[in-house]
Amino acid sequence: MNGENFLPDVVYVGSGGEPHPQPAVILAEVVQPPEHTAAAARRGRRWRLPLLLFVATCLSTVLVGGYVYGAAVMTILACHEAGHFIQTRRYRVRASLPIFLPLPVGPIGTLGAVIGMDARISDRRALFDIGITGPLAGLVPTLICCVVGLQLSTVAPRMPGYLEFGEPLLFKALGWMAFGHIPEGSTIYLRQIAMAGWVGLLITALNLMPIGQLDGGHILYGLLRSRANVVASAMLMLGMAAVLLF
Repeated sequence: MNGENFLPDVVYVGSGGEPHPQPAVILAEVVQPPEHTAAAARRGRRWRLPLLLFVATCLSTVLVGGYVYGAAVMTILACHEAGHFIQTRRYRVRASLPIFLPLPVGPIGTLGAVIGMDARISDRRALFDIGITGPLAGLVPTLICCVVGLQLSTVAPRMPGYLEFGEPLLFKALGWMAFGHIPEGSTIYLRQIAMAGWVGLLITALNLMPIGQLDGGHILYGLLRSRANVVASAMLMLGMAAVLLF
């Protein structure tokens, strides 16, 4: 600092009587935010593309599974993403509206949904809460669809060419509660709402994998911080090994 920034008429003495150097006056300059950031803040969240994709996903789920299936799947996805979005508002984390991903082919009709949010989240609790609230919120309508749908479904001899899906342990337990032991050569013919519950379990399980930008990855980082990378890498390797073996 040059001599102009010192206070010449003031002497600072410590508790032991020794003189202290005179403090310097530091001038701080207020820096305006970048133009694109300010413009983005004025525009607010973009809603046209999220709305268009939401409508497209509604149509694609109805196309592959009917109105009941489409309504149930979209309710599950909406609750899941609403859980994330509400927590981003709670912790004042800048985030986009939910982006739904349509898939008009195949048995599911959607690839789920995502939310883009500011990567600069220093609060581990905020990251943990944002990550876990989505799966928990989506699990509520998922379980309702599973229970109600299985009550409406039927057990009958397996027909050749009938498309069957793997059963998550929770879904298998609910099926056992609804029908008891299923005879050999028979299967559960799922109604649309039960199929939506199955899809909800699939989405929840995939999102809870502790890898990368999935919800499980955010939860793991919120718990372990930098050590989460080691656990995530180990889980990814185990997953690849499981695919090759089974």
